[in-house]
Amino acid sequence: MSALEGLKFSYYFVDISYKIIDKIPYIILFGKSSTGKSLALVEAFKPYFYVMPEQGKENELKKDIEHINIDDKRLFKVDNIDFVERYYNGQVIKLLEVYVNMPEGVPKISLAASRLDSAKGIFEYDIPYTKRYLIDKKLVPLCFMDVQARKTSLDLNISVPYLEIESISNRTEELAELNIMAFDIESYNPTNRIDTKNNPILMIALYGESIKKVLTWKRFKTSFEFIEFVESEKDLLLRFQDILLRHKPDILTGYFSDGFDLPYIIERSKILGIKLRGL
Repeated sequence: MSALEGLKFSYYFVDISYKIIDKIPYIILFGKSSTGKSLALVEAFKPYFYVMPEQGKENELKKDIEHINIDDKRLFKVDNIDFVERYYNGQVIKLLEVYVNMPEGVPKISLAASRLDSAKGIFEYDIPYTKRYLIDKKLVPLCFMDVQARKTSLDLNISVPYLEIESISNRTEELAELNIMAFDIESYNPTNRIDTKNNPILMIALYGESIKKVLTWKRFKTSFEFIEFVESEKDLLLRFQDILLRHKPDILTGYFSDGFDLPYIIERSKILGIKLRGL
């Protein structure tokens, strides 16, 4: 990580996520450095939305919004408000750009703002936080970026090295060669219902350019060399983690894997007392 510290380098952007660290939202980009190594980039980024004031009520609206606080398990509040000009129906209008402390607070605070007598309308409150970042930075996934970054003391608790972004911009539409791995799980399911609490994972299949393997703890006679037997479901999940950390896929894909396979793996890991890295 230190080899890239404070340097400008080329970066291939694959995926985006975010984390809240010490009550501050951070965007996390996942991809590959110019040397082909997996690398994450992190940047603090404030979520926001726009409010249109009623004619002559700009300052009144600003004061009204500043007092909006919503305590819904976590405190959502307004951090800052700027007056900005934006195009609307071909005309330049004056809006309030309202910055919120948490991404989850945008829909709640924007709803409260829309109910104020001094507010005429709200805009861009429904843009997801990560997409908001991509729009503002004009970044396109699966493209190369020009990046300047530095070492950071932030603890992201992820399995790849990471740097903090100083500047980032698109460079070219050229595609890179990616390490793609597909996977699929099969679970015990006697009632044809999803039951992560009681039904264990029996098998995990993995396929990619560098791997072709089926992991299972249910033993049977076979001549297929790609089948690997382990002792238990816990060993199955630990072996799956080991393969991911060793092969370091740029893209982990599957059929409805975000909706079923990964959540099932994560839930079974919790039940078995396993803290998986990289998921």
